[in-house]
Amino acid sequence: MKLGYSTWGMPTVEMDEAVPHLAGLGYDGIEITVIPGYTTELGTLDTEERRRIRGLFERHGQLERRLPAELDNDAMRPFALHNTQHIFQRQRLEIQLV
Repeated sequence: MKLGYSTWGMPTVEMDEAVPHLAGLGYDGIEITVIPGYTTELGTLDTEERRRIRGLFERHGQLERRLPAELDNDAMRPFALHNTQHIFQRQRLEIQLV
């Protein structure tokens, strides 16, 4: 069994801090939250930033990197209009991170 952590609980923590910390705690993977208001908001993840984040994962062992599924819950409803756009952007991000 593998144990992962979602950055949902870390909206203001930069990936430079989150990745080494979570790797040091022994997590096998990190799910990157990409909704507005987070340091990893989709609009901030250009090609250079994606490569930089991928490098962080590579430098800290064999951490798996994943993106969250779209959830139909109260917390995600404000973002419902953008879900389709997010899905396509996340797919491109997933390809570049993996």
